[in-house]
Amino acid sequence: MNSRSIVAFALILTFFSVWAQAQSVTIAEPVDGATVAGPDVTIRWRSENINIRDANGQVEDGVGHYHLILLEGKDAQHGLNAGEAIPSLDNIIHTTEREYTFSTLSPGSYTVYVVVGDGQHVPLNPTVEAMVQFDVLTLAFIEPVEDATIWGDQLNVRWLSDGVDIQAADGQAADGVAHYHLILRARDNARLNLTPGEPIEANERMVHTTEKEYRFQNIRPGPYTLFVVLGDGQHIPADPPVFKALHFRVEGVNPGSSIQDTPWWLVGLILGAIVGAALLLQQQ
Repeated sequence: MNSRSIVAFALILTFFSVWAQAQSVTIAEPVDGATVAGPDVTIRWRSENINIRDANGQVEDGVGHYHLILLEGKDAQHGLNAGEAIPSLDNIIHTTEREYTFSTLSPGSYTVYVVVGDGQHVPLNPTVEAMVQFDVLTLAFIEPVEDATIWGDQLNVRWLSDGVDIQAADGQAADGVAHYHLILRARDNARLNLTPGEPIEANERMVHTTEKEYRFQNIRPGPYTLFVVLGDGQHIPADPPVFKALHFRVEGVNPGSSIQDTPWWLVGLILGAIVGAALLLQQQ
């Protein structure tokens, strides 16, 4: 190997060494440009080659923590100044975690940043940050509540939405127009598992409707996951889907049921015991 080859090889090794150690942060959810179901929206992110620690007032190479900044509007600028500490406000979260949920967001457009700062909350130099823009519409269950226990074999469901025009499917795909799809799966923490670009099926456990309530019949006992998913006039969900999930459990006997709901054999057993006790009392 001649001298030029050795130098070229050394430069390649140096490049890949620097590249492998580059500090970065990436927002995983929501994806840029997505529409998500509010009012509660969870942001998830990850970072590379940064030692994440709580702020302690010290500045150390390769050490920092996250600053999550939520702004209203598309492509809004965070306005942070180099060398100045990032403030702590309602829309600026300081954390060492890799996810955070903003609550009660109104329908509209938002921009979110994740900025890595040092132990004094000053952005790293060079800057390590990520940004995505997303739209929020409201989609939430009213009944049942999360982790509820349902007694009996019927399930009454109610939900609400805002920020989308609900119309019956007409075979057309129009922006801002959708209808509801209720998908009931007999598993706890089930996945939605819809095929991108494919219409949602219709059956007794996959219901298409423009109403905001529905009653499922003949539900067997066990854990369930219920989804409400928005789909266009061709029954195709967005990619990624706009949905909310609900988890609950069904039990077969209502503890407040009347005697008419009690099995006949149990009624006979109880009546027999009462008659037997009465006869014994008369013989004393």
